[in-house]
Amino acid sequence: MFLFIISVPEVLTRCTRFVEDHGTVDGIYRISGIASNIKKLRNLFETKMVPQVLHTEDWIIQDIHCVPSVIKLFFRELPEPLCPEKMYQLLRQGVTIASGNSDSREALPYFKEALHFLSCYQYKTLKHLMTHLQKVSGFSSETGMSSKNLAIVWAPNLLRTPLSTFQGEHSKLQSNLVQNTLIVQYMIDNAKWLFEHQDNNIHAEKKKSAPQSQLPPQYLERVKVIHVNGNAPISLSKR
Repeated sequence: MFLFIISVPEVLTRCTRFVEDHGTVDGIYRISGIASNIKKLRNLFETKMVPQVLHTEDWIIQDIHCVPSVIKLFFRELPEPLCPEKMYQLLRQGVTIASGNSDSREALPYFKEALHFLSCYQYKTLKHLMTHLQKVSGFSSETGMSSKNLAIVWAPNLLRTPLSTFQGEHSKLQSNLVQNTLIVQYMIDNAKWLFEHQDNNIHAEKKKSAPQSQLPPQYLERVKVIHVNGNAPISLSKR
């Protein structure tokens, strides 16, 4: 199992840098690398013997997909998903609003409020990953991996929907899987606004309002509060 050593794990920073520099290839993140190479690279990170510069290794350059495969493996092997279940209510409310509104910014307050449930290292790791995936999606014309396609690949690694044990729950499970994909796609598409200017010490205290600087300036005047399933409204403005 990978261990967190710093705020953003080394396996993530090193591998995402490689993908951004050398991973503009068809099906990045969708196509899996060679199993033996994935295992080899993983073991190098675990034993702290990973090469200082990944692209100098011929076996890595010849199998570029093994690097993004290790990134996915890292998240898949976490004992708990990066996005904990307590975030889901706000995330699902937000994506429902985004899906039914021509202005997707209407959903931002829900996603931002959900970030308060993350620990500092979870927040920094999610920010790094989503910022990275937004960059990758910008090369979709060359890779075939739009934000939607990346979300399809990444949703099961970040949001874990319990497996259905009853046939009657199958449709609900399918609905959750689709919704989880939309959540991840929204985070990729809106990574700039979702994480930019967000206080890195957001987790030091639970705030009931989001600072105005966290939202698009043209949006602040229109939305003042959000409602969470009948609970008291959450203020988005100090005015």
